[in-house]
Amino acid sequence: MSAADERVTVRRTLIVIGLVLVTLVGLALMWQTQRVLSWVVAAVFFAVALDPLVDRVQRRLVGRRARSSA
Repeated sequence: MSAADERVTVRRTLIVIGLVLVTLVGLALMWQTQRVLSWVVAAVFFAVALDPLVDRVQRRLVGRRARSSA
């Protein structure tokens, strides 16, 4: 094996080790914050699910207020 091939092999090995470490750190971070993340996911779900209803209620209230002030 030539010196150039050896440098490429070492570089690839270091890249793979780095990617594995970054993945492990990311998974550990997600594991530590899973309770907060589950609440955030639930909040996003309810916000998306209730948005059309809130829009309808707001339109109705704005319409009533405009008529009462006229």
